[in-house]
Amino acid sequence: MEVHEVGMDRLKQLENVKKRLELENQVAHGARSMLSVLQMQEASDSSLRDHVQRELHLAESNMAALQAQKQILESAVLPTNDVTFLRPRAIRAVHGMGDLNEDRFRGPAYGLDQSVERIRQLLRALVLILAQTIERTNERTQFAIKDSPAFRIARAQVDIMACITSLLRRYPALCTELQNESPSLLNSLILLTGTGSSDKVRASAMKTLRSWLHPNLVSLLTKEYSRALSLLLSRALVRDISHTSEREQALRFVRSWIPWTALEKGAWQVFSDGLVRTMSAIAHEPEDPLYTTVIETLTEFAMIDPALVARTLSFGPLWRAVCEMPPARSAALIDCLLGLFESPSTRQFIAPNMDLAAALTGFTNVSSTTQENYDQHLSNTEQATLKLLSSWEGLMYLCTDQGVALKSVLAALHLDQPKIQSRILRALAQLLDSETPHLTRNASIQQNSKHEAPQIAASTLRDQYLALVLTLLLDAQLLPGLVFIIRESDSLRPSASHVLNLVFKRARLVFQDSSSELHTFSTLVHIVCDVYGSPHEQLTAKTALLTINDVEATVNSSLGQEKVVRQNTIEETRMQLDSSIDDIQFRSLVRDSMVTTSREHQVWNIPIINELLDGPLQDARRFEEALFHTKLIRRLMSFLRPFSQRYAPLRADPANEQWTEIGRKFFRLLLMQNEGQVFLAEDRFLNELREAFEQLVTNVPDALFNMSAMRSTLVSGYFDFLRLFTESTVGLDLLHAARFFSPLLALSVVDGPRGVFIETLVRTMDYTLGSWPRLFLQRALTAGSEQVRLASTVHLSTQLWLDIQPQKWAISMLLDQLYDAAPQIRGSAMDALREACKHLRMLEAVMMQRPFPHLFGHEDDPLLLLLMSQPAGFDDLLKSGYVTRQLDLWYRHHNLNYVGAAEEALARINEINGPPLPPHFYGQLVATQGGSSLLQGTDHIQQFKHQVRNVIEEHEVLRCKAAIWTLGQIGSSEMGVKMLLEHDAVACLFSLAETAELVSIRATCFHALNFLAKTNLGAEIISKFDWYAMNAEHSLCLPKKGSPFFYIPTKPSATTPSITRLLPAPDPRENHIVTWLSSLGNGAITSTAWHALSRTHAENPERFKSMALFSRAVHLMDEYSLRLTARRHIWHLFDQIPLSLETFQNLEKILEELQVSQAIDAPPSQFKSPKGKQGVLLYPVPAFSVQEGVSLPQSKQQEHHDNPKTTAQALGNAHRSAWPHRIQGFVASHT
Repeated sequence: MEVHEVGMDRLKQLENVKKRLELENQVAHGARSMLSVLQMQEASDSSLRDHVQRELHLAESNMAALQAQKQILESAVLPTNDVTFLRPRAIRAVHGMGDLNEDRFRGPAYGLDQSVERIRQLLRALVLILAQTIERTNERTQFAIKDSPAFRIARAQVDIMACITSLLRRYPALCTELQNESPSLLNSLILLTGTGSSDKVRASAMKTLRSWLHPNLVSLLTKEYSRALSLLLSRALVRDISHTSEREQALRFVRSWIPWTALEKGAWQVFSDGLVRTMSAIAHEPEDPLYTTVIETLTEFAMIDPALVARTLSFGPLWRAVCEMPPARSAALIDCLLGLFESPSTRQFIAPNMDLAAALTGFTNVSSTTQENYDQHLSNTEQATLKLLSSWEGLMYLCTDQGVALKSVLAALHLDQPKIQSRILRALAQLLDSETPHLTRNASIQQNSKHEAPQIAASTLRDQYLALVLTLLLDAQLLPGLVFIIRESDSLRPSASHVLNLVFKRARLVFQDSSSELHTFSTLVHIVCDVYGSPHEQLTAKTALLTINDVEATVNSSLGQEKVVRQNTIEETRMQLDSSIDDIQFRSLVRDSMVTTSREHQVWNIPIINELLDGPLQDARRFEEALFHTKLIRRLMSFLRPFSQRYAPLRADPANEQWTEIGRKFFRLLLMQNEGQVFLAEDRFLNELREAFEQLVTNVPDALFNMSAMRSTLVSGYFDFLRLFTESTVGLDLLHAARFFSPLLALSVVDGPRGVFIETLVRTMDYTLGSWPRLFLQRALTAGSEQVRLASTVHLSTQLWLDIQPQKWAISMLLDQLYDAAPQIRGSAMDALREACKHLRMLEAVMMQRPFPHLFGHEDDPLLLLLMSQPAGFDDLLKSGYVTRQLDLWYRHHNLNYVGAAEEALARINEINGPPLPPHFYGQLVATQGGSSLLQGTDHIQQFKHQVRNVIEEHEVLRCKAAIWTLGQIGSSEMGVKMLLEHDAVACLFSLAETAELVSIRATCFHALNFLAKTNLGAEIISKFDWYAMNAEHSLCLPKKGSPFFYIPTKPSATTPSITRLLPAPDPRENHIVTWLSSLGNGAITSTAWHALSRTHAENPERFKSMALFSRAVHLMDEYSLRLTARRHIWHLFDQIPLSLETFQNLEKILEELQVSQAIDAPPSQFKSPKGKQGVLLYPVPAFSVQEGVSLPQSKQQEHHDNPKTTAQALGNAHRSAWPHRIQGFVASHT
């Protein structure tokens, strides 16, 4: 253990040395870069040069020391020879190795103050030299020349910024100091981001700025540089794909800035409309390397500020990505976007049956793509359908507009498209399938083991939700679609039959008596009975009816039981036939087994031995013949005796495990036969086994049972044989006669490594018949070591049930473990009690023991809530003051905390074994008469009703949900329903379920109302509110078809607000350029516009250095959605304008001067689009008559009248609403 700890310590030292060596290497690299820059300067500061040289020498010396220490540590950690152990310290000292825990080569002590000061001085020098390199940067035209001064300065700038980045990441505490002591660094980084001579310089500047982010810097950037950052990031993102590093760093900066928006007020201003439109342009290009990351970023924007995404028309690429991205990413994208449907404030951005419904087009549209893309599109659609049907938001979205989207998907089952049909069937099967259904008619008797706990009959949240989904699917004509496939498709008939089987199973549990209506299929019967019908149709109808009949047969549980009985009968018949062979055949089998002819087990015939044990020897007469007239039984016993050293030493492998199986069959046979019992009593097998355990108690060195033998030989098989003896009364009597339990009881108190054998014995024995095995278990639980007691407690929790009946003896022992001194053992016992007491019968059995409430730990333990539902438990807890204290706590706080647990269960509602709802205090309180009387004496129900009836504001949602859950839990009992009726709270729940604007509120009301269906009175009340109480046994209620519960009010899709406009330019040529710039957004004339702009730029490049024209170009990119190519063209034209801080200040000033007041609006549109030609526009584009001109300020109207502008001039200065209506490239299809 000590050697292991020393080795781990050296590994940590080696890792630390490597990190320090890497840092020193970066410092040395940065120092060399600074020296190269200083050498290029004619007059440089000699003191600064000397300081940098000292830092370089110090870094090199530290690197040498760290490299030597690294080699020594590596030689110690990684041995160079075959020796697999580390040398002791004494040997290391003798051989001159010393103790490697001592740091002989002192590297830089970075935790000391002087080292931090050294790093601080180095950072100052780096910042100073970086600023000097910016001042001495030559013209960009010289950068292309390798080894030119500009090229070397750029390379030095990259190295310096890399060193700064590394130091800031290593020492985050220096970030704030650097901002206060070196304010010029921020200006340098922003300047290099905009005017860097290469993409590596600009990328390094953004990376350094991103690594430098801290609260004070974020606040400064938000207040003074938000516009500059937005433009710089937009410029970097639209660069050509050859500038990969710069674009990647820009996107990394955007993503790293998102968390700061939650901490710094106003930080979201950096994400301006122009930046988001730039990212949207990238999202329209699936081939772009940044496409996936940009889609993820836009999705985060949509979750945080959906109005911004809608205003910039960036939802379009997200809906497209849902259809085109790989299925896994598409499903994750749907999960995020579905959250927008929760609230009406965000729901307005999702158009019903258009936006999110685009994910379902794979089932409703004809494919026009390649086979590979079509298959992926179908996979996406399958995942989207499953996601929509598996969440409350998705289900409510499918219910909008009378469920047109859901009906369209199910109508696709009638298409002659096998791929589409198979995908729909697969999605429905995944939705409805449940490997371990909670709803079963005979849940109490369907057990796989006699010690299994009975399944809880109450329905889970998933059962309730799937019942609602099944109702909607049936209303959307699911059954006709399945019947169509069964009739028409031979290849898909099994899949459709499987889905139909799932529908019938769940419908029988949900609808009970009314489920018979689903099995009528009157249309098929009519076709079969129509003597004048088509023979082909009659044949397909008969085939469908036969298939449906087979499906119904598999659903019938009685058929499954008959199969089991029939199979058991076949097995019994086979055994009787095997045992009824004649004497010659039997003696031949005995002889062929080779047991009677040889004592060596290697030559024995294992298959024939198994055949004898399974068949003929089961007959008493044959067994007596084998026992008294052959050596078969005695030689098998001789082989299995512990001290014969024949079975026990065999190596534990699959081949030899056959002998253990033969031994189990052999001893089971002996215990079953009367003569076999006598034989066991006279044989020394049990005595030898007892002596073997006595050796274990006395700790004999060469004991049969030892750790090595248990791992490598068949000695562990004797524990299997022992279990067979404890499973029967005869076997226990034989063990008692052999005084077998004496060494076991002595062994139970032994600690140390031998505790493993005690744990094995505890897990091996059967405790059904009581007596000595239970005594041994109790001894292990109380007198064993802590590890033994813990293992025994865990095994005891598996013995609480026997044939679905609680075992009082096991409950008593488990309660005794609550007194154990070890906290871990008490916790294990508490966990077992919590799980077991979820069953009412177990809870009643525990309360019969009348445990003390203080045994269950703190008052927040949910087990106390379960005990409170029993009259005896309620009385005890009331006397202790627990009930009154918890009543006050739950009324004030705990009911709010309960919402979190319930929301977690609702979030995992599509999981088969999702978490159930935890117990609720009010639900347990009304389970007893005393609790109901206590609640009736308070005004809590009235207060909860008041919270439900209030107008739900955003800050009141949590309290409203808490009140809904509480009222629903109170309604889970007859007395609770009566109290709700007295306060008219039931009507409030139903009203809120049908009128709430939040989807989560409706979901909460639905599940809360299901509690009312537990009682007959509740079911009667439910029917009065136009709902169905479908299944009182499992607490299910559903809204009727056409219920307002399925109607979610949707507002019209949010429209783009009025776009800011600029005053017309006084220069007609500038207006002409603006016109062509705006024409880059027109797909029909993009090429013409670009050629015109290129020609103008070549003829008069100085005009594109105008800040006024640049401001109009930036305004155009900020306010309108242009494709990525158009944005690259615009930035390329103005590439000569340096993106410096002065440029950003002038830009802000010019835009403020040119911006038109919002009060001035364009004239109303007079254009009427032709019928059938209207498209879905990405922004408002009403008609504009060039002859009428545009609405101008009063001071400009006379001038415009005297000197009318040309068409191009008018369009270049007009608001987008004054542009022509039909601009190709800005019109999207309805789909």
